[in-house]
Amino acid sequence: MPTDRSPSCQTQEDTIKRLRAELSDMQLLYEATLAHSDVIEAELDRKNQQLQDLSEKLSLYLAPQVYQAIFSGRRDVQIHATRKNLTIFFSDIVGFTEITDSLEPEELASLLNEYMTDVTTTAHRYGATVNKYIGDAVVAFFGDPDSAGEVTDALRCVEMAIEIQKRLPELRKNWAARGIQRPIHCRIGINTGCCTVGNFGSSTRMDYTAIGGAMNLAARIQSLAETDEILVSHTTWALVHDRIPLIEREPAILKGFTTPERLYRVVASSNADQDDAIADKGQR
Repeated sequence: MPTDRSPSCQTQEDTIKRLRAELSDMQLLYEATLAHSDVIEAELDRKNQQLQDLSEKLSLYLAPQVYQAIFSGRRDVQIHATRKNLTIFFSDIVGFTEITDSLEPEELASLLNEYMTDVTTTAHRYGATVNKYIGDAVVAFFGDPDSAGEVTDALRCVEMAIEIQKRLPELRKNWAARGIQRPIHCRIGINTGCCTVGNFGSSTRMDYTAIGGAMNLAARIQSLAETDEILVSHTTWALVHDRIPLIEREPAILKGFTTPERLYRVVASSNADQDDAIADKGQR
């Protein structure tokens, strides 16, 4: 049957059909890409949430200052340490062994965690780097990874210790109301000096901490403090005595040190428990 179509018209129709087919294929590909993109975006959101949750959990194992320094890129995760002038805080619970023997493990864990939480919250508020918990002891310092200057660091450390001691009577009342008969008291030692601070360990397991004679001296001072007392070294005294009332004690030769150390009692903490009716006055 003859047709009046010209070859050029037939070619145009064929071209249009081909273009329509290609366009249809492209539309299907576009829709598939969008669907795939939605899946990828949802998977990315899920992975990001997992990373955020994991990051928040890991942050609980590090001092906030250290965590922020690592995740901001200011500090590398590698074995490295530097010399810094730190003001070091050591505290422990007086008569903890006897308290341990008088409480059930679950009750002891609850009490200890409550005490540690209160001390740590106060320490973070003053800007301290809470370094570690050793049994019932809390070790913290000022001066790394951030420092406000050695005078301000020392002053904040002593003020933090005073607040911790002042909070304990209220905690003791709460514990007494729950039937805990042996009240918790703590002693605190503070020292200022040069330490080596940074990451120690191996390529597969590191610990951020500070070491050196100044750390050891702070621990020895703490062990010499009496119940509810804050003792500071002469180097700390020199930085804070114009702002904090202190009384000098008899010099003492501390274990591991050959010369007598000049020690000072923080007066602001001396009467922290005078009105506490449930205090165990015989506990030293």
